Formats: sequence, structure tokens, C-alpha cells
Amino acid sequence: MNNKIYNYNIKIMMNLMNPKYCLCGCKNLTKWNGNNYSNYLIGHSFKNKILSEKHKFKISESHKGLFRFLETRLKISKALRSINKGKKFSIEHNYKISKALKGKKLSDERKHKISESLKGKLLSEETKKKLSEIHKGRILSEELKKKLSNSHIKLHKEYPNLKKDASERMKKLWKNKEFVEKRLESFNRSPNNFAIEFNNFLQLKIEFNNFLQLNFPNEWKYTGDFSFWIGRKNPDFVNINGKKVCIEIYNEYFKVKNYSSTNEYIKNRSNHFLKYGWKTIFVNQKEFIYDKKLVLEKISKRIN
Repeated sequence: MNNKIYNYNIKIMMNLMNPKYCLCGCKNLTKWNGNNYSNYLIGHSFKNKILSEKHKFKISESHKGLFRFLETRLKISKALRSINKGKKFSIEHNYKISKALKGKKLSDERKHKISESLKGKLLSEETKKKLSEIHKGRILSEELKKKLSNSHIKLHKEYPNLKKDASERMKKLWKNKEFVEKRLESFNRSPNNFAIEFNNFLQLKIEFNNFLQLNFPNEWKYTGDFSFWIGRKNPDFVNINGKKVCIEIYNEYFKVKNYSSTNEYIKNRSNHFLKYGWKTIFVNQKEFIYDKKLVLEKISKRIN
């Protein structure tokens, strides 16, 4: 019996003197569990391990309805944050997360929790700059614009007082001296997206007018300066050789703001001018910038 105890103690001492590195490959020493060193650090045994769909399903089912104390949940959250801090996921991994979350509806309770957690949260200047760079030049597809529009309509139907509440909230904010000073400072710092787009579009109209005079001399006149009206609407260019044809050059940024989609804008504008016997040629800003030949053909076809 004494020999057994002696041999056991020797074994423990030998194990204690030979620490192990975590088998996941993180190059960290594992912890002593009383008899020997563990093969893995806590949470590392599943690293780089590919689980079958059946295995994933079993794990998912076993965790359903599992109650955890708040303290436990906070510990898990903290551990995951420390593991994932600074970690960059692959495009494939991000796509899988996106796909898994698509169509998943959050409960009102969950939405409220997310809302509360974000309240009063201030973004650092670095984060703001990163978000700004990500969204610069981003062009939303017509499908996405329609979805966003429908979601806003639905939201206002569900919460009829939403607009009124937002208005009251902004009125209170504008009474706050600190808020007003910050807003004024931001206005003076640099031009916003609207101002940049507007200035660019004005410059584009000048270039388009030069383009028309070069390719169609004495054929078109610029009337976007409110010098000519067709039933209380002002076209950009009109034909001056007796043909009731006008040209509208448009920027998607502004038309989506006013008409919810470019298709809606074209339909609305075209029907209005048609009532007065005018045909309309629509030129997208991008068409003129990237494919002037196409614009030339489009105009030539309509006036010949």
C-alpha cells in the first residue's frame, strides 16, 4: 500500500515537473488539474475542429432552454470578447454568419435590449472615420432601396407617433447649448454628402450642356435655370427647333430621396410632360460619365 502511495506521489511529481503546451497550437501552457496538466486550455479543445452537421444539431438541441445565471452569462461573454478581440474573420466566415442571421426575426424584448445597450454609447473618432470610409461611394441596389423603404413604411404604421416623438426629441436637443455648438461645428468642419453631391451635379450639368452644344449645335437650350416651365415643372434642356422634346439629366442620390426610386421618378416625370405633348429623354449621371457614346445614340434616336 505504501509503495502504491509512493509511486503515485512520484508520478504526480513527475507530471508537475513536465508542463504541457495546449494541443490547439496556441503555444500557451495548460493548467494543472490536480493530477497532471490538461491537454487543452478551457475552450481550446474545439479550435480548428470541424464538427459534422449532426454533431452541431445535437449541441444546439442540448442547449435549448438551458438556464444560466447572469453571472455565468457575463463570464462567457467576457471570455468570448477576449478570444475574439482583434480577430479578423474570413470573408467565408462572415458570409456564413450573415446567411445564418438572414430572415431571423428578433423578439420585441431582444430589440429593446439591443436598443438599451446602445443608448448613450459614444463612438470613438477612429470608429467614426472607419464607418465613414466604408460607406463612401456605396451605391445601394434598387432592391435594397425598396426593402428599406417598405421597412420604414411598416415601422411608421406600427408606431404612428414615431415621427412626432422624433420631432419632439430634436426640438429638445436644439434647446441644448452644447448640442447646438457641436452641430454648428460639424457643419463648418467639411461639406456633408448632400452639399458634395449637389456641387458635383451642378458641375456635371455644365459639362452636359457643353456636350450638347458640341454634338448638336443650335439644337438644345439649357432651361434648368427656371427660364422655361411645362405645367409647373422645369425641365433641364428643351429642343429649340420646333420639336417638343426635353432632356432630364438626373442624379440617383437626389431622386431616391424624393421619389423612393429612380423608376418612380422617371414614370412620374415622363407622364407629366406627356400630358402637355412633350417627350422626355432621361440621362443618368453615370451614363454620361462612363458611356457618352450611349447618351449620344439615345438623343440622336429621339430627335431624328
